[in-house]
Amino acid sequence: GKGPIKLFGRIAPAFKGLGYGMLMISFLVVIYYNMIIAWTIYYTFAGFASELPWTYCGTGNLTSRDCFQRDQEQVCFNASRDDTFWDKKCTSVSDVCDHFGMTEAAERDDTDRLQCNNGSMDILLNRVYPRVSPSEDYFKRTMLGLEPDSSWSNMGGLKWEL
Repeated sequence: GKGPIKLFGRIAPAFKGLGYGMLMISFLVVIYYNMIIAWTIYYTFAGFASELPWTYCGTGNLTSRDCFQRDQEQVCFNASRDDTFWDKKCTSVSDVCDHFGMTEAAERDDTDRLQCNNGSMDILLNRVYPRVSPSEDYFKRTMLGLEPDSSWSNMGGLKWEL
């Protein structure tokens, strides 16, 4: 058996690079598929929990400030009509509006929720900041380890769980 480097090198010496290219592509595909298998195994064992970790927004460091789950928001709204779920807890709408440089609107929306006002118009809370579902938050923060400051120069560390 001859490998791709020798095989293409014997056909034409210029094709030897094609053999190296094939080996490099095979190596990258192996890494890619092993990562997918690692995610599958991780999700399988995480799914054995009595409550799936991506069902609700958590309160720990791995949950982002913008994580939003409708049931948790409903609990906050039922406790106080002036609250919403933000920053991992029930927060008053005026605090949310203040954080984003707005004021609390005088009018409520069709579902009786408070809104923010940017000085010229009322804005629904889901337009004030980008809400992230718990499953997306879990994947980005727990699985990928992405943080707000992640970039090409700061990719984070190894995920030993995977």
